Amino acid sequence: MFLTDDCFHRFHIPCFKEYAIKRLTTVKSAKGDVVFEDALCGLCHKVVALEEIKEMMNRDEIAQIESMQMDQRIEHDPKMVRCECATVILFEPSKTDYKQKDD
Repeated sequence: MFLTDDCFHRFHIPCFKEYAIKRLTTVKSAKGDVVFEDALCGLCHKVVALEEIKEMMNRDEIAQIESMQMDQRIEHDPKMVRCECATVILFEPSKTDYKQKDD
């Protein structure tokens, strides 16, 4: 069970899955938007395409990564809140319009 990527280096799929999940859910130290680390080839450090990673994972594993990424976004953005029904809400401040409409 080996994966070969664009650079033609081979990885043991179960080991690479664990590595990819760790990398894709680790936040880069960037200001502003939450950006996640890329999965890199262990030999040449080339970025492994997300499409290749998704091909080796099942739906549950992809959903796990997406859920962990959303948790990180919520943790780093004070305007984002997860409701108890699991809906994510983004609170954007708006300007109050005090003008009354004439009917």
